[in-house]
Amino acid sequence: MRRGDILGIFLVFWGLSLSIYSYEVLGDIPLTALGAGAFVTGISLLSTVSKSPYREAFDLLLKAYADNISRVLEEFGASSRAVYLSNGSILVPLGGSPRKVPSKIQNSLIVGERGGYYLFIQSPISSEDLSPDIETSLHSVLVDSLGLCDSVMVSRNDEKIILKIKNSRASQVSARFSQVLGPLAAHFACSIVAASSRANYSLEDVREEKGDIIASLVMIDAEKGSSF
Repeated sequence: MRRGDILGIFLVFWGLSLSIYSYEVLGDIPLTALGAGAFVTGISLLSTVSKSPYREAFDLLLKAYADNISRVLEEFGASSRAVYLSNGSILVPLGGSPRKVPSKIQNSLIVGERGGYYLFIQSPISSEDLSPDIETSLHSVLVDSLGLCDSVMVSRNDEKIILKIKNSRASQVSARFSQVLGPLAAHFACSIVAASSRANYSLEDVREEKGDIIASLVMIDAEKGSSF
């Protein structure tokens, strides 16, 4: 699969779902327009010529993806760190930091129940497409497919995983996006780690050092009876 195809497919389906849900259920015109914009961006990305020399255009498409997600986070006032699920999906707590993920996830923009609501984001990363070896999966997607960095080093400490993303070339993201999901390269890396290892992880800490990104992920348990 060529560079950007994974992201393009995600934007198409996520944008279409967001538009329909926002218009039919929420009656929210700004969110409907946001979904439509994500859909158009996805179509544009998928139609980009393979081996395109226009790296700047690709970077702009990645930035558009991050901007669209940022607007949704702003709309719902999300500020807590995201939870990356083993199936590749993402839960963003709406108020407070979760200790466990919900046992049942509906196909809806907002999931959970009173006392624990989450913004549900369908990541372009799927466990079915990844090797169970985390390092292999990270290199395949971040380095080979998306070209967002030179390499990724992985170290483990009990239930924690530390990532060092060397020479990140990902677009800058908004403060809200970075606060909740981390820098763009770290955001994709977290989804890959969770999906590849078939476990749920929360982004505990992330920092940037001279062009590199250091991200710390901690494993969290699902509630009893969870299918994740």
